Amino acid sequence: MKNIVSKFFLVLIIIVFSSCDTRYNIIDTGTANGKHDKTMWEYLLTDKYNWELTVEMIQKSGLESLFRGKQQGYEKITFFGPTSHSIRRYLYQNGMESVSELDNDFCKKIILNSVIKGVYRREDIPFGKPSTNTQVSQGTGGKVFTGANNNQFWIYSFREPYNGVPETGPVVLNIVSLKTNKSIDVASTNIETNTGVVHSLHYNFTISEL
Repeated sequence: MKNIVSKFFLVLIIIVFSSCDTRYNIIDTGTANGKHDKTMWEYLLTDKYNWELTVEMIQKSGLESLFRGKQQGYEKITFFGPTSHSIRRYLYQNGMESVSELDNDFCKKIILNSVIKGVYRREDIPFGKPSTNTQVSQGTGGKVFTGANNNQFWIYSFREPYNGVPETGPVVLNIVSLKTNKSIDVASTNIETNTGVVHSLHYNFTISEL
């Protein structure tokens, strides 16, 4: 009887966890809208699982001061951060094993592509709809941003479906690079620090797509 009860509770736990929406659990910040009383640089250092290789790219590109809020004009920034998993995929695809093999200027370009001046939280991004064109391109609504590397991308917010009902779920963000014509999912939003906000890109993102 005890074994039957134990198995019942095990199955119940599995059902509960498997039924949860995992989009905001991709980057474990404690909560989807995590607040951290530290600089963005200090926040990135606290999570080696997600940001270790990102930190290495920032160091290699000489941009640590940007994430500490020490760069004039960029005291507060929004970072659409590629995680270590995205960087690791790029390394593998190009026959590399570590960030040390990447060119310094390449690292700088990738990081600056993901940075915009000022703070833009999820709720600051207008609702929009994707283009109906065959090729991925800018749709309606949303907002066009220019990255710190002068690259442009269009971002829009939208509500996901919930239990099969359209536009009743959580508000999420999507990015379309106007340079590469790639659609990029944002995994977690509104990770707030004292020097800006981080929106982490999905694990399926590969650096150079933005």
